[in-house]
Amino acid sequence: MQKQVLVIGALIILAIGSIMILLQPGSHETIEPTIVDQGKSGERSWSNAGASANSDPVEVPKAELSPDDTREADKPEATDDEGLKEQLAEARREIEALAAPLNQDMLSSTVHAEISENEVLVTGGYPIGDDAYEFTFISPRKVTLPDGQEAIAMDAHVLVLNQDFIEENNMRSIATNARNTLQHAEAWTIDEATAAWSAAEGHDGANLLSAPSILSLPGSDASVSIAQGDGGPSYTLDINATPTLEGGFALRSRIVRFEESQ
Repeated sequence: MQKQVLVIGALIILAIGSIMILLQPGSHETIEPTIVDQGKSGERSWSNAGASANSDPVEVPKAELSPDDTREADKPEATDDEGLKEQLAEARREIEALAAPLNQDMLSSTVHAEISENEVLVTGGYPIGDDAYEFTFISPRKVTLPDGQEAIAMDAHVLVLNQDFIEENNMRSIATNARNTLQHAEAWTIDEATAAWSAAEGHDGANLLSAPSILSLPGSDASVSIAQGDGGPSYTLDINATPTLEGGFALRSRIVRFEESQ
């Protein structure tokens, strides 16, 4: 019996010693990174549900350094203070833009998506009044400027539609009661978008608010603003388009509508 007690006591001491070694300063648990699924090109719709995460670990290769490289690596890297300040300022501006709906009477729609060359991005769908919903159609295309430089032209259609028109033209999936949305959009074919625009021309429940055209260089930010009367509602579309290797476009768009002009 005494031998059993001694053996058990020794095992407990060893276990405590192992735990203390694991808890020594400098010991840490390695957390494997995860990959966020950003979606595939050509998807027809995006929802507010957010991206799914893949928990498979990512193996990061370790670089082998020569003795000379090791000496250089020991030196602290020089930091670009001005570049860091600009990055912080840009991050602050983005946070303020996303937080604006909490502080102001506004509606907004923010979308990052890829569409094919023959598709139109449809977004918005938020309510702007009794039985009135605002939709924005964005149709990008490649153009060549007179100096030979490649550019992107984006034709937009801003429509205000009522419930009857939405039901008749199968647009219920994009209409929403949310005043501010993220990743709420659909990719339509050009034929589908053209049919909706044609139907809106002679429909009592449809009104074309504006049809601006925007020209920008690939990857450059562009913006168009629409003011509806002195002190009335205002609409702003910020857009950035970049050609993809598949021949389509990667779009970053943000629509902001204020109930009163800012």
